[in-house]
Amino acid sequence: MKIKVIVIFCICLLFINLVAIPAQQTVTDPINGITIIRSDCETMVNLSEASKLNSRDERVELLWETSDPAAICGDAIVSGETMNSFARWQTNTERVSLFHDSGFPEWEHVMHDLDFDYPIDMTEDGSVLAVGDSTQLKIFSPDSSIPTWTLNINASISGLQLDEFGIYVYISFYDPAVNTGYVQAYMVGDEEMLWENDFEGGAGTLTLCEDGSTIIFTQYGGDFSYMWVMDTAAGNVIFQAPEYNQNSPAISADGSIIVNGDYSGYVWVYQYNENLDTYVDLWNYHVNGGGTSDWIGGMAISADGSTIAVGTLTFITNGFNGQVYLFDINSPSPMWVYEDCGDYVVDVDLSADGSLVAACGYGPYSVPGPDLMIFRRISNIPVFTLETPGSLFGIDLAADGSFCTAGGKAVHAREMGSGGNIYSVDCDLGGGEIAGTVNLEGANDNSGVFVEVTGLVDYFAYTDETGFYAIPNIPEGLYTIEYTKTGYGTISYMDGIVIEGQTTEIDEITLTPNGDVPLNLIASQATAQTVELNWEAPVSGEAAGYFVYRKRYITDLYPDEPLGAVTNINYYSDDTALPLLEYYYVVTAMTDIGNQSPYSNEAMGWTSSDFISDAISIYTGIEPTIDGILDNGEWDDAFCFDASDFWGTYDSTPQPIGSVNGYFKMNGAQTELYVAFENYNDFLLEDHDEVALYIDDNGDGVYPPAEDNSEGNYWAVYYAAGNELKFRPIYSTGGVGDIIYLTDPQVGASDISGYVTYEFVIPIGDESYELTPGPDNFSNIGIFVLDDNTPDPHDFDGWWPFDNIDIFDPAGYGNIFYGEAPQVPDPPANLTLEALPDDIFQLSWDLPAISDLSHFNIYFALNDEAFIYVGNTDNTSFDFDYQFYPQTSYSFYVTTVNIYDMESEQSEIVEYFTTSNDPILPAVTALRACYPNPFNPTTTVSFSIADAGAPVQINIYNVKGQLVKNLVNEPMPSGEHKISWNGKTNGNDNATTGVYFLVMKCGNYNVAQKILLMK
Repeated sequence: MKIKVIVIFCICLLFINLVAIPAQQTVTDPINGITIIRSDCETMVNLSEASKLNSRDERVELLWETSDPAAICGDAIVSGETMNSFARWQTNTERVSLFHDSGFPEWEHVMHDLDFDYPIDMTEDGSVLAVGDSTQLKIFSPDSSIPTWTLNINASISGLQLDEFGIYVYISFYDPAVNTGYVQAYMVGDEEMLWENDFEGGAGTLTLCEDGSTIIFTQYGGDFSYMWVMDTAAGNVIFQAPEYNQNSPAISADGSIIVNGDYSGYVWVYQYNENLDTYVDLWNYHVNGGGTSDWIGGMAISADGSTIAVGTLTFITNGFNGQVYLFDINSPSPMWVYEDCGDYVVDVDLSADGSLVAACGYGPYSVPGPDLMIFRRISNIPVFTLETPGSLFGIDLAADGSFCTAGGKAVHAREMGSGGNIYSVDCDLGGGEIAGTVNLEGANDNSGVFVEVTGLVDYFAYTDETGFYAIPNIPEGLYTIEYTKTGYGTISYMDGIVIEGQTTEIDEITLTPNGDVPLNLIASQATAQTVELNWEAPVSGEAAGYFVYRKRYITDLYPDEPLGAVTNINYYSDDTALPLLEYYYVVTAMTDIGNQSPYSNEAMGWTSSDFISDAISIYTGIEPTIDGILDNGEWDDAFCFDASDFWGTYDSTPQPIGSVNGYFKMNGAQTELYVAFENYNDFLLEDHDEVALYIDDNGDGVYPPAEDNSEGNYWAVYYAAGNELKFRPIYSTGGVGDIIYLTDPQVGASDISGYVTYEFVIPIGDESYELTPGPDNFSNIGIFVLDDNTPDPHDFDGWWPFDNIDIFDPAGYGNIFYGEAPQVPDPPANLTLEALPDDIFQLSWDLPAISDLSHFNIYFALNDEAFIYVGNTDNTSFDFDYQFYPQTSYSFYVTTVNIYDMESEQSEIVEYFTTSNDPILPAVTALRACYPNPFNPTTTVSFSIADAGAPVQINIYNVKGQLVKNLVNEPMPSGEHKISWNGKTNGNDNATTGVYFLVMKCGNYNVAQKILLMK
């Protein structure tokens, strides 16, 4: 059961008394805010134009269709048990119609003369129907157009939901006299209200879960845009979240999963937590249609909560587009995306088990393309499409997937014109099923085997942990079934007989591994801005090379293509891993005949995130020269921070860490804010390259009401004809005011350094266009740095804070503190010391509260001797090789150093004591840490050999696994050894700046170490 709503910008579709009104739509993006786009064209409806069918699967067909010359079919609700469709006609000759197996209605009921849409609902068994007819709730049986019960309400009903059995009904409405939205519950036929809940602000949609336990009420617009989740027993609120969408959220049958979306392109998934008795964030995902911005349109979740579908609208240059996304509940990585829908995908629906997907929308404008698409869960290739003369606004799919009905307008949604159409489609795929099990020889987990019906497009499945698989809806016939998985041989089974309506069981299939797996894969965790992988050779010996695979979520399958490959080394550095994200890795070994072994053990790794700051301290400093050139020392007294868009938060294009740096300071009189940025991603300065600062001056977390121009955003923009500094007010509604161009702007930009740099000044004062810090010298700020002359006109190179999803909402901004001075940082806390194998001490500590971190210094003492400095790191851990220090006690402490070389007091001291006075210098074969590292141009390699005369190889490789220099290739005596590398290749050329791998092999000992040559 669903209630569909047409979003406000669809006002362009409506006509009052057959008189067309100008179309208008509301658009929000980081550049333009909310802008009204108008269209005054009018197009006559051609009712004789035939709809075009494209049925890839002949089992799917159009059942019936009908049209109306004046009214628009705004929505339809279906019953899988009765095959009835309950339709809403609006705009003209408002009425509801009940259809059965043809385009001739069983009955119709005339509504009041309504200016806009109205809610309808029907139980899944079709026994009870409901309509919100202005201020009247009307209940019907399927047998008559005369209501069986009418309830009068004191305001126009906006939302309506029936429970599964038609026993209870829930309505929402808005009372403008008190600016309050209401939700009320009734037993059908009884005027005594069961409960009522009121919320300041408007009233939008209602969504009820199938078991009737949970209901969602939404409000959208102005200062009151919220999603409220209530229990239906008494209307108690159990969850609240922002609501930035006029489309209905979706909820699973038992109410445990909620799906919502917003006009920033984010899909939000919430899961009920029994212990907390509320909902918590499960995951979110930002869609990307390749345009300037995206909206989430229709949303649906299968009854069992396993599958999520969403439709989108993408704003592209001079037009629109849309997509359909399908997700498994366990992962925000889309299972598939159906692209190029031509325009807004306004509604989607799923069968109860998620096996079938239905979507509809506006369809392409002025070019051929479908408005309605039917998909199997496993494939983004539609089994059926329908191209109508106009656009579709609502679709409902029967719970069993047997049929669906969709309604819409007779001309495109972005054209003027009256009339509407409704279509009903037979979606029953039928066919037979193939099922069986696969055994992976020698493995405990039999999951991830790709089982495919060859000769058919996208009929496949993956085995679960037990090896089971099932492929439904296969057309009757004889097929070959193929079984494949990375690391195993492929098997083809040629007796797959499919019988209509039956399941064919296939005998168990066994796949044999291609070779032995790499051993003991280890991934680094928060030790660097890369994830470092190490592993050992298979038991059969060193492989010719290795493939590395990566995934983001434990439930995902590893991709077919590896992340990378190496030869001659058992080491890989993942420099594409993003901060604050966890990754899973496996490695395969290359076999002699070019195959791959099965996966190694799985290792989880992540990068350091210590460089991330969400606060800016505005220090007092010298006045810079505003020429766009950051001279040496000119910004040394400023606060520096990393503003790189390393998550690609808004445009889905991650930029490297450290690629955009920001600098802030102010004058002593606090009348000018000095700002500078370096954009290493942009090499050429072009018109409209810019930096934008969105500032909530008083730091209260919201922008002011409309017409209050005291807060907003600044643009520092480069133009060859003259740079500009612009201020634009922003309001709490998301709207914006008129742009003010500041006179005599202090803005400089340059690419003289080989990359684009900016310098500019923001005035501080009491004028509305000036920055006016709050009473505590505190503001909220969001930032972006824009290279506006790329193929994507909104290419954000810098975005700060990195996880801010709405540049118009200060709740997601970072903080700025004015008039600050650099402070001596706090020392690290909770320092721990752990003795690891191979004579390594690992120090770990907590990151102190600091926004200007440079690094940590590590100090070390033997027995009762004085502490000495032994190294530094910008991470919160440090490995110390104590091989050369055979003592009875070891002591460490750590200090924090900020970017101004101000060092904290020492942390607490941690100690380690050996169990005896015997030297800790066993006869081992080991490669020590190189020193120095980084180096230029020479570093010393220290190593030890346990067995005299053992053959030793020490080589230098580049990141591609190519041999650069052979340092040692001969038998060595036992004991300690040192050798230097002067940065020369085997050809006596100078090695280039970059990362290299030092690899030592001696018998079964095979270890790699990363070293960095810097020039």
